[in-house]
Amino acid sequence: MTSQATLTMPPPKISSPDKAAVVVLTMMRPAGNTGVQTHTRVLLDGLAERGLLSPLITPFSGGKHWKGVFAIRRLGLDWINRNWALRWYRHWHFVALKQSFLRHAKSRPVTHIVATCPLSARAALEVRSQLGRDFDVSMICHFAYSHAREALDNGQLNDPKTAKRIEQQEVDVFQAVDRVIYVSNSARKSLEQARDIRPKRSVVIWNGLADNGRPAAVDRRSLGLSDQDLVLLMVGSLERRKNQMALVDLFARIAGEYERAKLVLVGEGPDRSALRRRAHQLGIEHRVKLLGQRGDVPALLAMCDLYIHYSLVESFGLALLESARAGVPSAALPSGGVPEVHAILQGGVLLHPNDENASMQILRPVLDDAAMRAELGRRGREHFQRFFTRESMVESYLRELNLSAAE
Repeated sequence: MTSQATLTMPPPKISSPDKAAVVVLTMMRPAGNTGVQTHTRVLLDGLAERGLLSPLITPFSGGKHWKGVFAIRRLGLDWINRNWALRWYRHWHFVALKQSFLRHAKSRPVTHIVATCPLSARAALEVRSQLGRDFDVSMICHFAYSHAREALDNGQLNDPKTAKRIEQQEVDVFQAVDRVIYVSNSARKSLEQARDIRPKRSVVIWNGLADNGRPAAVDRRSLGLSDQDLVLLMVGSLERRKNQMALVDLFARIAGEYERAKLVLVGEGPDRSALRRRAHQLGIEHRVKLLGQRGDVPALLAMCDLYIHYSLVESFGLALLESARAGVPSAALPSGGVPEVHAILQGGVLLHPNDENASMQILRPVLDDAAMRAELGRRGREHFQRFFTRESMVESYLRELNLSAAE
């Protein structure tokens, strides 16, 4: 079953919001630019807009005394042994989150838990069992296959035994929660067919974003760009699975044909130095700008001519929504849930996954024609407003959790 709402549906009426105590559990800090963090903020804001003030509990909710425990990983373990560091992170963040939620559940009513990952869902399940309660536990699946594979791919983990243990823990949680909420049909297929996981119930609810209108664009001159430049932009952590290294190689081809083309990379990560070196080797270092972490991504998107999403692993591709919201056309590799989102937005082109020549043939008409880019941007924004707003996403959550009723 796929649960999906659009703006054409009437907003649900919340029944007894005082009794509908929804608690959101996450392993991550609320502030940050990852897809999980953005989704969490959008969900909380949307629930609050509907009169459902939902507590957010994280490992950092337990007080300052946990900071020293968490710091051990970054101050020492990351340098000594990455496998130990990951195990330390998972164990102590889980313990801190569980303790914080246990205190909350002992003193306040709880009817629904929305957990953003298997570890936070496991904390909810253990507290439910410990207290003998019957609150509903939903888990959002934000990854494309497993956290273990992501950790292996980005170099956080190189121990197959630890990876196998993490994957088994994921299976146990997927089968124990009351429902799994996937952000795309691709992610659902990957988990339930490729990994043969059988949850009690699963649904697909697409990500959404608040529609605050088109933002004012960043002044290009502040970034060393001109109005005549053809600006391509990608947002994402600078790491292997986001694939910026291959994007720089593709951009070298683009730069050879389009003398005003510039590539802007937004984000931080371990590949930053290597990306600089690669751009230098290709003789395009003056045309590739690494802006680091930024808090004005919507304004940066509004400034560019084409958003280019080159990630190899994506359960959804939230940045595609951000570009569509800004009225900016996109070009993306067809990874994970990206083709699904792309087909609905109709605001860009899909590139070839492993053939630069084919990708260049797809890109040339878009790069050559400003009118085509404007039309793709207009169409993407129109479909964003129909299918991917915060209101649409939250309506689907409320209906799935049975938190609405007719007047």
